[in-house]
Amino acid sequence: VTPGLTGALELSDLSVLGEGALMVQECGQDALFPPEGMRATCERIQALFAKAGQLDRLAVSFYDVPHQFNARMQADAFAWLDRWLR
Repeated sequence: VTPGLTGALELSDLSVLGEGALMVQECGQDALFPPEGMRATCERIQALFAKAGQLDRLAVSFYDVPHQFNARMQADAFAWLDRWLR
């Protein structure tokens, strides 16, 4: 990341740069982050990907669990990685 760039952009703005794909997994009962902030950030990222015409490269999932990376989340992540790392 270019020094000083985050002074002009949100980190979520950087998610759409490049040609890669992005998967975001959020835990709806996560006590570490406020749900409003998680949703607002995901909506911002979705808007950026939509504006770039790359919504097919984005997956956003909310799980109604506390902070964790459970078996379902892992299966979803591995399926995503299998798709995009081929």
